[in-house]
Amino acid sequence: MKTFVNSLVLYIVLTGHGFAQTKEKTIGSDLSSYQLKGLLGADRTTKSIDDYKGKLVILDFWFTACSTCIAAMPRMRELQDKYKDRLQIIFVNDLAKDDETAVNKIRQNFRKQTGLPLTIPFLLKDSVLTDEYFPHQGDPFEVWIDQTGKLIATTGGDQVTEENIIKALKGVKMDVSMRKDLLTFNRDEPLFINGNGENKEGMIYHSVIAKFTDGLVGSEGFVGDQDSIRGFTAINTRLIDL
Repeated sequence: MKTFVNSLVLYIVLTGHGFAQTKEKTIGSDLSSYQLKGLLGADRTTKSIDDYKGKLVILDFWFTACSTCIAAMPRMRELQDKYKDRLQIIFVNDLAKDDETAVNKIRQNFRKQTGLPLTIPFLLKDSVLTDEYFPHQGDPFEVWIDQTGKLIATTGGDQVTEENIIKALKGVKMDVSMRKDLLTFNRDEPLFINGNGENKEGMIYHSVIAKFTDGLVGSEGFVGDQDSIRGFTAINTRLIDL
């Protein structure tokens, strides 16, 4: 009986994890009813996506240590102000350390540097959007939601341009690369080694730096022929000798 109970508990845990995986949203998913709880800088602390019906909504995922995210804020504010009647940008962050105090410091620094208030609202500590609906590897990460609450794109921050905003508002296909991060990739491990990065077909050549290996004869030289050099090898060679 004890063995049976342990097996049942394990099954439930694994199955529950599987259901969590299915929450990830895809193009066309309806997000209109999603509640944005913990808004800072908006007219209410809780609003739904549907409250912005008729507007293009861009969820801009960021964190305080992301210099690229911070540097993009003036451009985001400019776009927000220019299309304020048809566009709503929301900064999204789920990190506990990036609390209201940290965000207010960002807002204060923004005003000091630009002389303008940062009029875009912040959504704090929302782990559902970041971990379940839109898991990704790095910020900035952008989620585009159309005027009816449907997901139309996930992109990098560089693709939040006036041209793409105009296309999205008109319902015209944007010239963007849909972003779908490889969540199994471990930045602390070598790329393409032991399946890290998965797509080995994309690898043309690679480098390995390792300790001296007894039994390997030291050598160095170019790979290929005179007309087509494909690389350079150095086996059991000191870096200072390269």
